[in-house]
Amino acid sequence: MANLEPMAPIVPSNAYAERALVGSVMANAKAFDEIGSRISADMFAEEGLRAIWGVISQAHRKSGSCGMEVIAPSIAALGPDYTQMMAGLIAQYPVCEWAMLGTYCAAVRESHARREIQRIAKEAEWNSGRADGTAEDALQQLVASAERIADGMDADRPAVSAGDAAMKLVQETEANWNAGNYMSGLRCGLEGLDIKLRGFRPGGMYVVAARPGAGKSALGLTLATRMAKQEGRGLVWSGEMKAEELMARAIAAKLHIPFDEVITGMWRDHTGCYHRISSEKMDRVVRASLDLRDVPMEIDDREGITVAQLAARARRMKRQAAGLKFIVADYIGLMSASASVQRSGRRVEIVTEISGDLAKLARELDVPIIVLTQLNRENEKRDDRRPTLSDIRESGAIEQDARCVIGIYREEMSIRLKMGADGRPVRNANETDAAYMKRANELTALLEDVRGQAELIVLKNRGGTTGIVPALYDGPGTWFRDASEGERSAAW
Repeated sequence: MANLEPMAPIVPSNAYAERALVGSVMANAKAFDEIGSRISADMFAEEGLRAIWGVISQAHRKSGSCGMEVIAPSIAALGPDYTQMMAGLIAQYPVCEWAMLGTYCAAVRESHARREIQRIAKEAEWNSGRADGTAEDALQQLVASAERIADGMDADRPAVSAGDAAMKLVQETEANWNAGNYMSGLRCGLEGLDIKLRGFRPGGMYVVAARPGAGKSALGLTLATRMAKQEGRGLVWSGEMKAEELMARAIAAKLHIPFDEVITGMWRDHTGCYHRISSEKMDRVVRASLDLRDVPMEIDDREGITVAQLAARARRMKRQAAGLKFIVADYIGLMSASASVQRSGRRVEIVTEISGDLAKLARELDVPIIVLTQLNRENEKRDDRRPTLSDIRESGAIEQDARCVIGIYREEMSIRLKMGADGRPVRNANETDAAYMKRANELTALLEDVRGQAELIVLKNRGGTTGIVPALYDGPGTWFRDASEGERSAAW
């Protein structure tokens, strides 16, 4: 009868590679300079080799040398078993196998990574059964441990020489030159912004910052929809709005009708009564919704998502045939940090971790990540309410991590803050009738002049220029357009 007992898991190790690596370094101390930064003592499965490599590393750290005359006394001090192991290694590897160092190094790291995977799997199994924790805590700890293993394996990636990097740059530049292409990244579909940024470069974090109500979510969706149509599939995370509401915005912008009519199928007359929209308009809504099937964009609307959760979905999309061209995250203040940082309750630490992790994710996946964030109230205290970098809420890390920061300013919004519930300017204390009427007329005229206008202010542009990009803002449709397009142009 067959043995039905489950097989015991095999503990991965490569004894030959481990001994060959240590023996080669003992035969030629200069070999440590080649691979010392990629190997640590804990990567060896054999206890004796861990101890000997620890002696070698410590000697090199203290004196810059790990020759036999330096390490032999320390190894002998560990005991006769270690002295015997050292002698065996010297006899087996009298000459450094220099050509094989990279192969041995990769084999040792591979076995260590596999053992670590087994370790965190057991740890995750134990954490999942604890009564004092949640499934979310166990999952976040598992993901964090897995990412540490992945980061460690990335150390095997070779550095790029200055010459190779320059040649790759020249090839890209020459291709753009031959094609007459001024872009170095993905087109976002707003020509003024494309010209200013030269496109959204893969690997960079782009921050859109604005006060509540200024239109940062609208700009994020505008960029995502247009970029998806022009460049390929994107991932949008929305922490405030459900996927259906986002698509209602896209439909409203395409049809030039108010957002609430798309959501409810009803319109409100001047008396406050509601009526069904016409069958013709309803047909247009249906056709626009069908058109959205041709926009390659995935929407994740889970609340309080962590960067690790977003990364898991993004990596899966990247591996698929359709690929992944960009990510939009709306917005950073609604994301969650790792469990340990989240428990601290310190917003600066939370935002700093999230910002740093998003910037790393952009580089890992080699896609631009557009991150939305809020501005603090400082700009509302100034006469000129245009945003500055210092207005970014909660953490300077966002500014530091970003390749580019784009602030949104709408003069129309600033003027409306001075209006009362009746739509007229609020009267100042002790203001005469004549002074009030003069100011009210000027403010009302100015409101008409700037209605629908917006400024996309490039506050930081690593490797490029800053400045103001004029744009149009469709309030009822909650959508942005390039200033050259016109208010009635196609939204997407």
